[in-house]
Amino acid sequence: MTATPLAVLDLVPVSSGSTAAQALCNSIDLAQAAERFGYARYWFAEHHLNPGVAGTSPAVLLALTAGATSRIRIGSGAVQMGHHTALSVVEEFGLIDALHPGRLDLGLGRSPAGPQGAPQGAPQGVPQGVRGKGLPPDRGGVLGGRPPRANRANNGLLIPARFSYEHLLSSPRFAMQKTLLQLPGAQSQDYTEQVGDILALLRGTYRSGDGAQAHVVPGENADIQLWILGSSGGESAEVAGANGLRFAANYHVSPATVLEAADGYRAAFRPSAGLDRPYVSVSADVVVAPTAAEARELAAGYGAWVRSIRTGEGAIQYPTPDQARAYTWTDADRELVADRVDTQFTGSPGQVANKLEQLRDATGADELIITTITHDHADRVRSYRLLAEEWQSRLALCPFRVGDDEAGLIREDYGLDAVAQVQLGQDAADVGPDRILLDDQPGGWAASVNRVMSRRVMTGSMSASPAATLRTATTSCWAAASFSRNRRRARIGGGGRHRGGHPGSGRDRARWPGGPGTAQGSSRCAPAAHRGPDGTR
Repeated sequence: MTATPLAVLDLVPVSSGSTAAQALCNSIDLAQAAERFGYARYWFAEHHLNPGVAGTSPAVLLALTAGATSRIRIGSGAVQMGHHTALSVVEEFGLIDALHPGRLDLGLGRSPAGPQGAPQGAPQGVPQGVRGKGLPPDRGGVLGGRPPRANRANNGLLIPARFSYEHLLSSPRFAMQKTLLQLPGAQSQDYTEQVGDILALLRGTYRSGDGAQAHVVPGENADIQLWILGSSGGESAEVAGANGLRFAANYHVSPATVLEAADGYRAAFRPSAGLDRPYVSVSADVVVAPTAAEARELAAGYGAWVRSIRTGEGAIQYPTPDQARAYTWTDADRELVADRVDTQFTGSPGQVANKLEQLRDATGADELIITTITHDHADRVRSYRLLAEEWQSRLALCPFRVGDDEAGLIREDYGLDAVAQVQLGQDAADVGPDRILLDDQPGGWAASVNRVMSRRVMTGSMSASPAATLRTATTSCWAAASFSRNRRRARIGGGGRHRGGHPGSGRDRARWPGGPGTAQGSSRCAPAAHRGPDGTR
């Protein structure tokens, strides 16, 4: 299996019978768990006026989470630019980066003040060039026995008929949100211009029409990774590609358009100073449990939750399985949520990992973003843990083995104290003297691989074409090894290297006993109870 990093998308869901405050505590706890499990990123979405979703401000959530974690990248998925300005976004993220440098992802979304889960301009119709298969039967009677219906798939991946958002975009609730989120008479800036302004402010090159300069402090030259999130192959995919930015396609929100979104981005991509090739992450709704039956039970509330979003009432508090089964379903209700329910990946760790591999292969994703909602927080944490363990177990051995002479080149780059040696193969007998050496920074490791590859080409031990192929495979394998190594470190209480001494980091948290992520001080978050390997708490 090719190494594919996993990330987390968190909406900060509020469970029935719980509170927004508890949902916030749960999210901070889940971010800490995701870091231990080896996930690459932890993103927060932005949604408003939803009784069952407390994630209204990614920047505030990121500031809280940054202090409670130390290694995992954190970011927005996404800041909805319809009611933000370029300056306010750069200032907010610049403030966080000032104390937590090098960890922030700034994900931007085009949607104006619309309902949760309603991407703008979602096109109608069915993609061409995909084969049709049948939808699976209704899972466990959650939707009241909806019969199978036709769908479209690519490479076995479900690509359902497209959902129309017209009734949501014309609803009174949509108009109310826009009124409350924007100043009277204000108009959203052109999205392409907004992205350009954000890039200019981050680079320190912004100039007004009159030639005035703007310098954001903090924010200018911040070490922030910029992403564009999109649900189709339209403006979002195009602006991401044209600016050489990373792109995240939403299979979990708009599964019907994920293929065209990824293809549209790649078609528009132009290399930039920060990215020389297209880079795509794809999201999926996931629930994992030890058995498929238990996973279906934990996911029972999903249909009712999606229905509340798509009827325009706003996301309800996430129901228990019993509460979900008490709902009365009409044919119109089932049709309303069919594409989302049928593309949620539920099952045992192996079953879900198989579906994620299928999603990755169909879309060509470089990363996968996992969003999981269950009523019980412990079940949600366990789902992420089980998936991480299964994903790690499937990681292929690195295809790149470094001989003693080539290892010297990497030592020369970094010094012995910055290099970790990792055996290849099941045991030493399978490998002999070969070793792979990894530095904590993927960019640095890739640079060393390039250096070794160049040496092999120059000495005639390898031609240029195989060297390029191996270089790409090795860079991907670095992510696999890093994923595994971070999890091992977490289990023995170790942390990643830190160049700063910000409050909340692994080395300085003891000096901040009342800070975020602790049960001391004024924090309202009590330590969470998690399920163990056998399902007990």
